[in-house]
Amino acid sequence: MLFEDTIRANFETEMSLIQRTILLALCLTHFGCTETTAPPTSTVSFSVDVMPRIDAGCAKSGCHDDETHAGDVRLTTVEDVTGIPGFVIPRNAAQSRLIHVITSTSASVRMPPPPWQPLDSTMIKNVITWIEEGASRTTSTYPIDTISVRYEHRIKPLIDLYCIGCHKRQVSGSGPILSTYARVVDEIRNGHFLQTIQHIPGYVPMPPGRTRVSDRDLDLIKSWVAHGLKE
Repeated sequence: MLFEDTIRANFETEMSLIQRTILLALCLTHFGCTETTAPPTSTVSFSVDVMPRIDAGCAKSGCHDDETHAGDVRLTTVEDVTGIPGFVIPRNAAQSRLIHVITSTSASVRMPPPPWQPLDSTMIKNVITWIEEGASRTTSTYPIDTISVRYEHRIKPLIDLYCIGCHKRQVSGSGPILSTYARVVDEIRNGHFLQTIQHIPGYVPMPPGRTRVSDRDLDLIKSWVAHGLKE
């Protein structure tokens, strides 16, 4: 009987542990106490993907810069961008005027205005994502894929954003034409493209005015050059 009593006691102890485990699991599930994982981190950064585009596309000289602030709108700081009523509505990109102006097909509404090229689809997608995720002012960065950078997908949109409004066709004082891959590469190899976009003293700063190529975009262009100017 002693052996049977021992077996019975062990069995009851094991069952008690199982029952307690099941009850604990049910309690945690019912009250939402289960361990949760952190929400995924966005790859969109205000300082990297949003503000440089607004700066280059909207706050250029003659538009919404400090000196001109066309339409009494200045877009040179994060406070400017997020402080205008209705311009950026967190988690509601569809109703945000910023999205309206960068996606408009009307020449009189679109920003950047002609002859500047509109923001490319990736840039617009990043701005939309930023707003839908709450319009955070994060300054985080993420690694640049330097090896696979090619002109058509990564560099051309930057040339369009920063340069092509002035360097699209040959007119008096326009400087080099930068409308094709071949012309951009030729200017890099034979001219002073990298020096001008870095605003190095002794070279004519490009773009002119307060706008300049962001540090991250500059790193991307320099990496593209260093890895062979892939088309």
